[in-house]
Amino acid sequence: MTFDFAKESFFITRVSFISKEKQKPCSSGRRKIEIKRIENTFRRKVAFMKRRKGLFSKAGEVSRLFDANIAIIVFSAAGKMFSFGHPSTDHVIDYFLSEEDEEDDDNNSNNPCKQETMEEESLERQKKKGFGGKNRWRV
Repeated sequence: MTFDFAKESFFITRVSFISKEKQKPCSSGRRKIEIKRIENTFRRKVAFMKRRKGLFSKAGEVSRLFDANIAIIVFSAAGKMFSFGHPSTDHVIDYFLSEEDEEDDDNNSNNPCKQETMEEESLERQKKKGFGGKNRWRV
């Protein structure tokens, strides 16, 4: 049996190269962080921008996957407003406010018996739409 040194050395270097690939990366990567206020102003601004982008991205995914109307309004510490909406923020807010107006009109009825049935009907409508309780969305 002859010993082919070239083939054996290639095999040895290839095995060592593969074992280096399987080692853990040196960077810190994704880590769990404690939820608390970030004291460093620059880091806080960067984290806000990244989280805002992620929030809007998730909202877009939900609207595409489930054909949902979504509106998100975020204010920065400086008071700058950022919004995301599907189909648009104005459309979703107008729809929400028109639903609130209908409920208020129904509740202002003079007949107490009719008022109770209207409240029951509005609760049934909210349950069908997936809303929680009567005052869930009021601020």
